[in-house]
Amino acid sequence: MEFNRYIRPQLRSIVQEFYQMLKGSHEIFDQLIPVKHNIKNLHEEGTRWYQQCSKTQTQECYDNLIKLVELTRTIDNRLLRLQTLSHLTLASESSLDNFLDSYMEIARHSDNISLLNFKVLHTLNQLMAALSPGSSVQTMIPQTFIFELDQLQTYTEILLLSPIETETQEFYRALWNDFIKKIENNILARDDKEFLKTNIEDMNFIWNAFNMRISKNEINTSKKVLKLAENIKNRWNSILRIVIN
Repeated sequence: MEFNRYIRPQLRSIVQEFYQMLKGSHEIFDQLIPVKHNIKNLHEEGTRWYQQCSKTQTQECYDNLIKLVELTRTIDNRLLRLQTLSHLTLASESSLDNFLDSYMEIARHSDNISLLNFKVLHTLNQLMAALSPGSSVQTMIPQTFIFELDQLQTYTEILLLSPIETETQEFYRALWNDFIKKIENNILARDDKEFLKTNIEDMNFIWNAFNMRISKNEINTSKKVLKLAENIKNRWNSILRIVIN
């Protein structure tokens, strides 16, 4: 099919190039983006675990809990590195005033994420104790577990763009919420071809608005980021031709 053979790889490349655009705007994204990916993975795996094990538990449920615990600890270590780097990097900028708001946002959101990640870890440890091998008691898994995962992902998406300068952050946030996020979460993750067909006009409007601003230098950026934006434009236009025709 055209979707699997051509459209899906192009969409995946668009998402990857968006993250490269962020990395091209500030080095702190080298630490921030892996945190985002780890938490997205935790949300997906934790939700899948809840769906499979919320009412009936097996040995596999316990084994997968161990993997979730390991992932939360990886996230905790990455957050610690991010917080350390944000202090060192942003404090060393010659124009500190331009980065002060970003620093405060990174510090505030990363603190919230650390707290939420600790809550998830605490819940997982409680579940491991309740579902330990040899236990014959079936445990009802509280739905608050999913709420904690949702909160964690929401804060992470807010954190993702916090290093972007305040003047241009709204443009990146619109691109993330209504274009990249839809590609990543709705089309690629769910393999939802119909979502692409139904939403392609709205997504195209969002992309064109961002691309117009960046091509007219309304968004201050580097040549590397401009080149990546050009790549995304070409990929997206090729997808448009296929889907609309």
